Amino acid sequence: MGLELTKDQYQTLLELVFLGNWMIHTVPAPEAEPKYSELEELLFQKAPEHHLPHLVQGPGNPSDLFLDKVFPLIDRYDDQSFWERLVELLAQRDLAQKYSASAWSALSEEERFEKLEQLKDKYFRIFDQNGLNALTLAGPINR
Repeated sequence: MGLELTKDQYQTLLELVFLGNWMIHTVPAPEAEPKYSELEELLFQKAPEHHLPHLVQGPGNPSDLFLDKVFPLIDRYDDQSFWERLVELLAQRDLAQKYSASAWSALSEEERFEKLEQLKDKYFRIFDQNGLNALTLAGPINR
């Protein structure tokens, strides 16, 4: 099978494959398949053929120039994911403390969604203003 790509499209494909493979392998899992890494390596090996030798360092490895382009994307994603997940968990915790299981079930799906979103908005405002300084841990932190 053939696939015709411009130089820019090939670079974009490399970036997407690298980012996808990074996500898959960030948290090692026993079921992680090598097919993703193998495809990434193949695409980097073929980068010079697509007039992109500056993106490769050694056989099948990304160059520092390439990494300098994609790591800011990873950092931005990680930062956004962190805050979204933290806010979601805090809002769920607060709602679980406020409502019994039966009281929560008695609410309509729309009401549950609205209450969750209100709390999330509250937390986002707090964290936007204060960052992690808004958090205080309760309980022992030394073991």
